[in-house]
Amino acid sequence: MNRIAKKTGWLLSLSVLLLSACMTEVDLEHLHTSPRVVLNARVLANDTVTARITRTWFYAEDSPDITLPDAEVDLWVNGEWRQRMVWKESMYDYTREQHFLSTYICRPGDHIRITASHPDYGKASAEVTVPLATPIVGLKRAYRTLIESYAVRYITDYDLTIRDDPAEKNYYMILIEQGLPWGLDSLNEVRYRWESLALSFSRSPMLDEQKTVLDQIFSPDQTYYNGNIFPDDSFNGEEFVLKISTFSYERLSGQEESYDPDLGYGTPSRALVLPADDNEGVDNPEKTRLLRISLYTLSESYYFYLRSLASLPGSSLMGDLANIGLAAPVRVYSNVTEGGTGVMGAATDFCLVVPQEKEVEGVSDSNTR
Repeated sequence: MNRIAKKTGWLLSLSVLLLSACMTEVDLEHLHTSPRVVLNARVLANDTVTARITRTWFYAEDSPDITLPDAEVDLWVNGEWRQRMVWKESMYDYTREQHFLSTYICRPGDHIRITASHPDYGKASAEVTVPLATPIVGLKRAYRTLIESYAVRYITDYDLTIRDDPAEKNYYMILIEQGLPWGLDSLNEVRYRWESLALSFSRSPMLDEQKTVLDQIFSPDQTYYNGNIFPDDSFNGEEFVLKISTFSYERLSGQEESYDPDLGYGTPSRALVLPADDNEGVDNPEKTRLLRISLYTLSESYYFYLRSLASLPGSSLMGDLANIGLAAPVRVYSNVTEGGTGVMGAATDFCLVVPQEKEVEGVSDSNTR
């Protein structure tokens, strides 16, 4: 027994020595560069220009406050100085928003430039042209029901005909939202709560590989979750029928909560159920539910930024490879100059609002916002 104990102790000591020999202290301070201005700006047609000005920070700083409320931020429109943008801090759905605001409402075709400077972190500048809207000229819907082992799946297939401009290289994002009647406003008109729907491009094979992205530039009132981006490479200058689908499902009686590849974990429900806030109404199934279909035409800078976000390591094969050091680092696209970094993106949307009814086969009324 003593011989075994001595041998075991010798092996443990040797293991510790070997492990100690393999450990090397890595000093990353030589990678610590001087902080610089970060300019992130949204430019939406028919909306005011906003920008968020922060600074870069090093991992060792332990998440410092990087906002720069004392920066000087100027707005230029079509080559002319327009105004000095104003810092504002506000709350939106329990989220604190800190950004610089302007009073100028952008129009499609405007060339927008923003410059930012700070005495400690230098300058940053970016410019972008607001794209023209691309119209949706036709809409057809079809409905399918699939009986599965644990649920009934309801599928809506959309055929959206869009008219692409042959004179421009265009980039797009499509978003479909469900509107639930949610009380009345001060004019006794029905208010709606909007929830984005997960999209599938499986019926458009050339677009099926496009990524779903969550944009962090735009403020919370512009929801891009589940919006899919795609260029006009395969249909430039043509009327193109975009074939996409949305899903909902209803759990069969007696079945427990299960994982769904489209919707993830959760309690399946054909109808979205939203929590009631103070002084809010509740979803009224007797009122007409709406669908809001938005086709966003994106600036080139905004498209490449979103595409680089979609390539960031996450819960995917790319993320797994990155975690063990086998994947190349991903560079996030930036169109900011003068020593700063960040991105300035622009978008114009064409919006259809239609009743969520199976009897509707086409749409004649539309609007651009």
